[in-house]
Amino acid sequence: MNDAWHIVKWVWIVVMVACFASQLIVARRMGWRNRRGRWVATVTAICAMLPNTLSGIFEDRQVGRMVALPSAVVAVAMTLILLFHQGKAAGKTAAYDDAEDRIQTLGLS
Repeated sequence: MNDAWHIVKWVWIVVMVACFASQLIVARRMGWRNRRGRWVATVTAICAMLPNTLSGIFEDRQVGRMVALPSAVVAVAMTLILLFHQGKAAGKTAAYDDAEDRIQTLGLS
């Protein structure tokens, strides 16, 4: 378990960084006062801190390892909900605005 855990740990870190980066992009596109975005960012932050916190509380690394994967799944689900909501918001504004003024769903280029 120790050898495979290092790979899983780095995958978990990459997933969390990708979640926070995509949430930052959505927050910049939709505005910083978006209630759903704040809620999703809060849940993702809790998911990021949960494995280390529980590992420290129970003084057992196995607890942190068991919580790390489900917390990453929850963080990805929250980010997908935010991205789906942002895509729906872009579709609603497209009916009322010109095509040039429409919000592009995470069009980075």
